[in-house]
Amino acid sequence: MERSPDARGALPSGAGVSLSGLDPQPIAERHPLTRDLDPAQIDAVPAARSGFLLRTAASVGPGTDRRLVDMMTALGLASLRWLRSRR
Repeated sequence: MERSPDARGALPSGAGVSLSGLDPQPIAERHPLTRDLDPAQIDAVPAARSGFLLRTAASVGPGTDRRLVDMMTALGLASLRWLRSRR
């Protein structure tokens, strides 16, 4: 059964899971909405998320809470590390 590309949005945050020390790959492989998706479809979600987070963190103004910027940077980099480990 082919899954809808919209099922990609049901993925747990690879970045958040990676930061916790857990590997998100087994979750994606077992989850009923993602287990049959092409890996490239799965990769699109953390790639877009990391781009958004890192671009936003790099373009904030001087009054932005540093902890928020640090969190966005950490999540963006964690997504990129997870993507790199999948290749």
